[in-house]
Amino acid sequence: MNHPSPYNRRVLAVDPYDQGLGFALFGGPELLDWGLKEAIGGKSIGMRKALNKLIERYDPDVLITESGERLGSSRRHETRRLLRRICEFAGRQGLQIRTYSRAQVNEAFSSFRVRNKHQIASLIADWFPELAPRLPGPRKDWMSENRSMNVFDAVSFALTFFHQENIYPMTAWSSPEPSLPTRGGITGSVSPGNDQDGEDAKRLSLAMPAFPSSRPEKISPTTI
Repeated sequence: MNHPSPYNRRVLAVDPYDQGLGFALFGGPELLDWGLKEAIGGKSIGMRKALNKLIERYDPDVLITESGERLGSSRRHETRRLLRRICEFAGRQGLQIRTYSRAQVNEAFSSFRVRNKHQIASLIADWFPELAPRLPGPRKDWMSENRSMNVFDAVSFALTFFHQENIYPMTAWSSPEPSLPTRGGITGSVSPGNDQDGEDAKRLSLAMPAFPSSRPEKISPTTI
């Protein structure tokens, strides 16, 4: 079995919200795609179907999401249970699983003295200008969270993974023009993610860059 180097691993980070998943796809430390994937049907089944569609399209090696553990989580019990089910489903597909608590994400970003999710998102928008148009304004206490924040949360989980696994330190992103290591097989990027399923369906026909994959053959979607 081939084991791609850390810089070639395809990493899919997801962050669930009430109607779907925010996601970010990385090839090594290069951001390739991002967006929101709507969950159609019951919440649990719909989320797994949405995740399966992303897995079928991108064939990732690693899935990253928020930890479903109660300690240190502000998520509701139902959402924590959903996070665990997402990990279980991805594990059955043969993906490596990494989960991080919000406290771990904050610790990974601590050298930049950011104190909340919006400040982390603003920092990410600086590092990835293609995400800047999606950056929502600061949320007031009476406002519901903008769905675009789930995309930034997904990116923050992925960057925490690279930092924690010593693949790409967080401080490297602060360089005006970060020098990315050579990642054999990556010849370009796909179109940036859109929220509309119709637009997403059009993008399914786009060729993905050739990455070596270390995981076994995918389970049929009918097992969802």
